[in-house]
Amino acid sequence: MEENNKSRKLTPGGGYMPWVDTAKGIGVILTIIGHLLYFSNIPIMNRIIYSFHVPMFFILSGYVFSKKENVSYGVFIKRKAERLLLPAFLIMLIFSPLNIILRIRKNEFDLANIFLNMFFFRGSVILGLAYWFFIVIFEVMAIEGLLSVTAKKFHLKWLYAALSFLLGYVLYRSQLFFDFFGVHKAIIAYGFFVFGNILHDIDLKFSSCKKCFKTIIIFICFTAWAVSGILLNDNVTMYGMHLGKYWMFIVSGITGSIVYFEICRIIDKRISVFRKFAPNTVFIIGTHVIATTAFSMIMTRLQLDNTYIYSIIAFIFAIILAIIYLPVCKFINDKFPILNGRVGKRK
Repeated sequence: MEENNKSRKLTPGGGYMPWVDTAKGIGVILTIIGHLLYFSNIPIMNRIIYSFHVPMFFILSGYVFSKKENVSYGVFIKRKAERLLLPAFLIMLIFSPLNIILRIRKNEFDLANIFLNMFFFRGSVILGLAYWFFIVIFEVMAIEGLLSVTAKKFHLKWLYAALSFLLGYVLYRSQLFFDFFGVHKAIIAYGFFVFGNILHDIDLKFSSCKKCFKTIIIFICFTAWAVSGILLNDNVTMYGMHLGKYWMFIVSGITGSIVYFEICRIIDKRISVFRKFAPNTVFIIGTHVIATTAFSMIMTRLQLDNTYIYSIIAFIFAIILAIIYLPVCKFINDKFPILNGRVGKRK
């Protein structure tokens, strides 16, 4: 999801797949809704969204990933840093004064702690801002740039994905949360990323399969997602590394994403408006938490948190916020494109 508008249209197999933009657009809206529903009395909604939507973004990144053979590792990393790290840290710097003010008001001012969180040194960020995702996806890209797993044979991709998940499990079970700069998250995310590339290979190989066969596969994935993500696991969050039953999280992340992609293919044939959000994922995901947190604070003061009224208003607010973002993002892209990961034109 980090690519610019032109490169985003190219997939490993070549050609533009509009449903990918729809998946990103709806994914952004689901992210806003998920953050709003922290104080909702409908916990099932959070469980549904978080069971797959963060892994989905990593899987989608792997699905559309391609690397030019004539680009050196240094150039590759530089470009990814410009598109991911630079906007992430700029967003962090913009909101740092607000974070400091809030910490002072709460008598929680600790300069060392603020500094560590600002730069994601301990796997957490200021104000809960979601710019952590772009730091982690940058690390995923850095790993891929070294290993070039997406260029390897099909069975080797499965091996690397399995090894990533296994290493993540060992760290998770041993409580060795080595999450300096989000490394633990990146290890797990890389497994999802590689699986996304595997999924693209599968789609190419079985594109001519009969519709009934695909329907059966989707039904199996839906069942696996519902069982592993809703029935057998707890509420999860990849940011906080609260994954509940680890392997249930991996299964729900993969199967839920597969079902989600199929739904997005269907939606995209009828509704194209969600594609408009896709080129602005960096800015929207990086900044929306400010609005959702302010909304939650207001609703809490009105004593409407954990009520059905809160849930209804939260859904309405999420839609309104998404709509407001479109003209805001147009202004950002015209005046400050760097905040959306755009730094000059590529030859």
